[in-house]
Amino acid sequence: MSVIANLINSKSENPFWDFSVDAYQQAGVENLCLQLQDEHQLNVNFVLYCCWLGKQSIRVDAAEISLLVKELRFWDSEVVSPLRSARRALETLKADSALVLRKEVSSCELSAEKIFQEHVYRFAESLIEQKQQAQKIRQSSEQAKPLTLENIHSKKDLAGVRQEDHKEVEFRRFTEFATYNLGQYCDAIGRTKTLGLKKAVSTLVGLLDE
Repeated sequence: MSVIANLINSKSENPFWDFSVDAYQQAGVENLCLQLQDEHQLNVNFVLYCCWLGKQSIRVDAAEISLLVKELRFWDSEVVSPLRSARRALETLKADSALVLRKEVSSCELSAEKIFQEHVYRFAESLIEQKQQAQKIRQSSEQAKPLTLENIHSKKDLAGVRQEDHKEVEFRRFTEFATYNLGQYCDAIGRTKTLGLKKAVSTLVGLLDE
């Protein structure tokens, strides 16, 4: 992922990209994302994708992420990663010409990241629609249950629950959803969830849980 200075003022019509821009500006998030990338070989875009879905109370399983990883593997390995390597190499050089070139490469890297996330978002649109539709069907089925003693667990079962209350509860469950999604991502790419990886993920989710 490009440095935070390049992300500011780069909002788009892609809600996932906008979330990433906002997330990267929060204290500590950039460093943690780079730690997950450099020390644990996670793709920052997929890390943020898992958290973005968590904000919407959406769970994604390993098979779904695996499809997306395979689809974007070439773009990541042959376009984004080489640009990142070139930018980092240029950061070690002090010549003015290297500085100018680094800015150009950094701009290309940012564009490549944005295209990457556009592909992710197009995939996510269909996924979210499917999951929300399934959730509506499930909720409709639950509401259709007869009001018997077996179905009454609290006063809310009698009075009903406002939609606003549902949204509030879902928002508070961000940590649960995001952590679950990140675990599925690690499974999808065969990454062992070591103590260090778990700690970094937990810290990142905590920073984004507002």
